[in-house]
Amino acid sequence: MNLYQFAPNISNWIDPLGLSKCEDPCTDPVNPKSSKQFGHTFTQHGAQKKNNLKGRAASTRQEQGYWTNNNDAAQFLSPYRNIDKVTTVPIPDGLGEVVLPDGSVKKANCAIIVPDKKPPKGNCLKTAYPIYSKNGC
Repeated sequence: MNLYQFAPNISNWIDPLGLSKCEDPCTDPVNPKSSKQFGHTFTQHGAQKKNNLKGRAASTRQEQGYWTNNNDAAQFLSPYRNIDKVTTVPIPDGLGEVVLPDGSVKKANCAIIVPDKKPPKGNCLKTAYPIYSKNGC
């Protein structure tokens, strides 16, 4: 064993011309577990969070939206991973629900999608959550 041997190929460690492929989570295959793609969309507003959101809705007296199926929601949200401003969009029937402050639940008809603005290439979305809007999206 030669403890003084150089690394096998140190030129692979750098990219002086900037030609190597950069990872871009916004164009990667959809993964609802990826916080780089979806921020806290599913950790805070995912299907498994309904009971937590009941408590939050009661304590804040504000409606709290959650996705009923994380995989379906991720597929739906994937075209919006490169947006540059907060966007409200209609969602398919049954994809989201909203917990009201009294603990009751109603179907969501829209979603608010919030991009992440971390420079230079932050995450794709900061969050996205279902809402109910009387006037549409």
